[in-house]
Amino acid sequence: MKTPLGSGWDGLLGTWSQTLLLAPLLWAIPPARAQVWQGLDVVRASRTLIGATDPADAAPGTIRGDFCVEVGKNVIHGSDSVESARREIALWFRGDELLCWEDSAGHWLYE
Repeated sequence: MKTPLGSGWDGLLGTWSQTLLLAPLLWAIPPARAQVWQGLDVVRASRTLIGATDPADAAPGTIRGDFCVEVGKNVIHGSDSVESARREIALWFRGDELLCWEDSAGHWLYE
């Protein structure tokens, strides 16, 4: 069985019981889903959706409030400013990979 952890782990995952014991370890290495959001006041709006950095301070209904337990094990990251977003976007994407999407309903939503 091939695993995302590399060939050194393959022998350890030969039985069902060993797979169950290692399941928490496998969950600790999820795939990343990098996204770039755009829109009016998108940094503030997205940080409201994400919740406070410390999950203990995050409101119920936010991503961190519902799905995080410890700061070091956050399930989501959101840039805290447009300047940070520019730096972080450059870590994940080339310029030609970004598209400017225009919402056809935008003229009904914004002045």
